[in-house]
Amino acid sequence: MSGMGSGRGLGPSGAGGRSFDCATFSFETHIHSPQPQNIGSISVGEILEVVLAIMDGIQVVQIRKSDGTVVGGLVEKGPRIRECLEAGYIYTATVRDIQGAAVRIFVQSQGK
Repeated sequence: MSGMGSGRGLGPSGAGGRSFDCATFSFETHIHSPQPQNIGSISVGEILEVVLAIMDGIQVVQIRKSDGTVVGGLVEKGPRIRECLEAGYIYTATVRDIQGAAVRIFVQSQGK
């Protein structure tokens, strides 16, 4: 996929007509609804998976370990990242800091 607006994952952002590119989309946030029993098994610097899942009939963005263990979810920028994941982009979340159940991550695209 190349060019502005040439396919899913690229298009108007609704803010001044700027375009949005899933390939360069990245942001820092905290894991939402962290799973306390699984937080203890992650460490700063660990790379986690960002995936779509269905929970109670609702599509959600989950943060998982490579073995599939759910660490929590992602709410911030949820609609945008869902659009990119549906378009086939792969995202990872690098653990930046852990303070009890508060886990700060950096989410970034790995391309398609």
